[in-house]
Amino acid sequence: MKRASALLISLLAAAVILAGCSFLPGRTVTLAEFLASDEFGVLDTGVTSGADVPDELFFFVANGNSETIDDQAFIAETWKGLTALEISDKAANATPVDDGTISFTFQWADGRNFTFDFQASDYFAVTSEDGVRLHELRDSTQMGTILTSLIAHLDERDAQQEANSGNIELLNGSTFSWDGNGDGVDETYAFRYYDNGEEAPNAIELSLVSEWSESVWLDGAYSIVELRKEADDWGPYLHIRYTYGDYWSHDAEAEIVVRLEDGILVSYPVVGE
Repeated sequence: MKRASALLISLLAAAVILAGCSFLPGRTVTLAEFLASDEFGVLDTGVTSGADVPDELFFFVANGNSETIDDQAFIAETWKGLTALEISDKAANATPVDDGTISFTFQWADGRNFTFDFQASDYFAVTSEDGVRLHELRDSTQMGTILTSLIAHLDERDAQQEANSGNIELLNGSTFSWDGNGDGVDETYAFRYYDNGEEAPNAIELSLVSEWSESVWLDGAYSIVELRKEADDWGPYLHIRYTYGDYWSHDAEAEIVVRLEDGILVSYPVVGE
């Protein structure tokens, strides 16, 4: 999985190098103070109180590297860190550059969004009809702290996804354990094979046997070729490769993805299939 971590580290290094005291024009204010308005106040109160936290954080850097984060605790923490950044309330005599953009876009499920734009670790960028104005950060290491937190979160998330990936061995050709809901405790699952002879194609049923759940059916399936546990931004899932066909020919292969959603096994086609 390609990550933005390497690029973030370089940005962090730049932040450390550029850190230091400088004389800022105008007053020094926090971003929350600078952005104060009725509309922003409603958003800020909702996030800081925990009553209305965005569903996603979309992070973008100028070369096209991006990440989407859906951990609401981390999203709220990042929002608070950004609004606490201290900047000059007067625009600096500086020119924006195309390769210096860093953006944090907070998105709510109902379509609302709010974006914080920066030029590297040094300026908060305000876009208006007159163009882009840059307001200098009092201390660029404040942004460095946010980037460090972002690096750690991405690395921890990716490490967890890697830990949840790998081939699963079937006990007696049918039973296996897997943490389908991501709570740290494995559940027990089993494949059941239905041999219909010449009358109809075979089928394989996948069920959660350690507790009740609806089954997933592999219609026309004859054997499990590969069973892998994986994880992505939406959580753990199974990648199943199997043979299918009918009594006379069943050497073709197919793939599906299975997730445990709210205690129910749900299957999806493999993207690209």
